[in-house]
Amino acid sequence: MEGGRHVKIKVLIIIAGLVAIGFSGLRVYGAYHTEKTRAITRAEQALYEASVKEKEAARIQTTFKTRSNEQRVVQTPSGKLVFAFPADEAIALVNEQMNLGYAAIDLKFYAGNGETLLHES
Repeated sequence: MEGGRHVKIKVLIIIAGLVAIGFSGLRVYGAYHTEKTRAITRAEQALYEASVKEKEAARIQTTFKTRSNEQRVVQTPSGKLVFAFPADEAIALVNEQMNLGYAAIDLKFYAGNGETLLHES
């Protein structure tokens, strides 16, 4: 009788251990799934932000081209001849466009990791 009782206790301990391992596995899977979902959401957000920055860069490029095409020489009140589209404004527009373009590239690169998850789903 005594030997059978020890076997039952050992079986119960093994079953309890297996159940605990099973619950741990489910918990790990749940954490993985949650993080994967968050990564995909972050990637989608980054792609959206990249798209917004690309549109803004395109708008700035159009502004720059328009201003450049309208380039003419004007005379200032002091009698100097200068370009109507100042170089500092042109440089500022080009700089802003480049910064937006680089930011869009960075966001797409960041989203690349999440995009791989999108295709795995």
